[in-house]
Amino acid sequence: MDDSYHLLAIIAPTARTGPATLKYDAVLRQLCEDYEACMEAIRHWSSGSVSDLVRVAEYRRLAAELELEARRHVGSTSAYKSGDT
Repeated sequence: MDDSYHLLAIIAPTARTGPATLKYDAVLRQLCEDYEACMEAIRHWSSGSVSDLVRVAEYRRLAAELELEARRHVGSTSAYKSGDT
């Protein structure tokens, strides 16, 4: 699964979202793209040295923040509540 769609799957239980949503919502699309970049970095740095694990932890924290921001965005956008996406 594409990581940008993975973020949608994470937040889907709380909102009406789907892959087509990214086409119409630039803010959510950017959050998903940033999340995808974090996941790629985590995969890259996870196989590194012990010092790379600090970097992995930072990217995991950033990914969690992006997830929270996406949930807030979806929760504050009336179109998601009414199903108009």
